[in-house]
Amino acid sequence: MATKITINDIDPFVTFAGVNFDKDNTPSFIGKLTGLANNGGQTVQIRDSLSVIGTVTTASDGTWSFDFGSAAGKTLTDGAHNINVRLAGNAAVTATYKVTIDTSTATPTAFASPAATYIDANGATHIITNTSYPMISGKAEPGAEVDFFNRDVVVNNPDVPPDQRFGLIGSTTADNNGNYSFELKVFQTDDEGNLILDAKGNPMVDANQSTNLFPDGTYHIGVTSTDPATNYAVGAPIVIEVDTVVQAPVVYSLDAAPGISDGAANINGVVYTNDDTPTIKGLAETGSEVTITDASGNVLGTAMANGAVVN
Repeated sequence: MATKITINDIDPFVTFAGVNFDKDNTPSFIGKLTGLANNGGQTVQIRDSLSVIGTVTTASDGTWSFDFGSAAGKTLTDGAHNINVRLAGNAAVTATYKVTIDTSTATPTAFASPAATYIDANGATHIITNTSYPMISGKAEPGAEVDFFNRDVVVNNPDVPPDQRFGLIGSTTADNNGNYSFELKVFQTDDEGNLILDAKGNPMVDANQSTNLFPDGTYHIGVTSTDPATNYAVGAPIVIEVDTVVQAPVVYSLDAAPGISDGAANINGVVYTNDDTPTIKGLAETGSEVTITDASGNVLGTAMANGAVVN
């Protein structure tokens, strides 16, 4: 029998895109030496690439174990490592285990398109979209699972982190570049408009989502991510405001400038004024831009509706 040595990581790890990820920077490795007349009492070198980290002695059956934390008294830095073992004095008897140490994860971001955004005083991102099928996109660590929660539905589950004690909407996985996208789900509601929850307290997705419009309204969404090494991160909460209806602006007065004695007159629905720079007032949806044009469609000016009178 040919002499052979093996190596394995005994700690949990996840493989993504062909790479072994581990969030433990003091991993433990085990292996076995076979093929010698006496496999016990042999010296095995533990190396990171070409640097010898330490040595261990095989047990009587050839097995060995090595813990970076207790045996070497050091940690592995974040990044790729080429852990290999070699039978001392015999360079031909070796085995390699490649692992990428990852002890932290990027905080996920989220946005919707097409949409306008603003940050409120509490740091929450408000996304205003005019589509009934809002698509959330963003960035996370490559391979990370991104979870979305309805923060308007509280789930009292002590077995999950506080940031996940909300109704789970769904999950997606970031691609190799860290990009992800997720369509906001339509939920089942009762006759009074309340969400219907499953046995775990999560909102139930409507089976007719493909034909239902996501209703206008405000939705508070939580975003978390878990990378391939199982590191967990919480993104900033987002508020999605679905607004698919534009209120038609209303003009209710045309005021003459101060000093014009006769002001404006309404005769048979036509407003007359001798002021060539009148002020037009009206109402429009808050935050919308109002454009004033003449009969030929020429733009005369614009104004922003601020929740009060538009001038």
